[in-house]
Amino acid sequence: MDVETRARQIKLVATDVDGVLTDGRLYYPIEGGAHCKAFHVRDGAAIKWLQGQSIPVAFITGLVSASVQQRAQDLAITDCFMGIGDKTKSIEALLPKYQCTWENIAYLGDDLQDLPVLQRVGLAVCPSDACAEVRSSVHQVLQERGGSGVFRILAELILNAQGSWDAVVKRYDIRA
Repeated sequence: MDVETRARQIKLVATDVDGVLTDGRLYYPIEGGAHCKAFHVRDGAAIKWLQGQSIPVAFITGLVSASVQQRAQDLAITDCFMGIGDKTKSIEALLPKYQCTWENIAYLGDDLQDLPVLQRVGLAVCPSDACAEVRSSVHQVLQERGGSGVFRILAELILNAQGSWDAVVKRYDIRA
């Protein structure tokens, strides 16, 4: 099955955070305290576009972070799983909530801990700088690096495949 066909079936998009929505670096203040992260604004816009088309987004990350919690809150993401070792359990919890199957899920991941999910979902994608094992296991390697707007590329792919992209663009085109 090709990527476009897979993308047409997507009802839920789940993503890792570190190395995908961020570049993977953690910033610690000199005085100590919690680390912080930088998120790309294009990814936030893309999350809102998917939500606007009734496609929910979930964050699933191994680290617990106030920055991730705040980003999820800012984007009205209600499914934010942190401190997760086995990410498949988080997906399994979402299946009945969104009345979907593994084939209806797109997942964006970049490292070994993402492989169990990537190998089961309907659309598995990764950033261009994902580890070799992930790049060889996904349906598509996206052109952007983690933290550089890679989620936006995935959202556009899904919205195009589902025939919604033109409606998203039209909202911003003053000539329309």
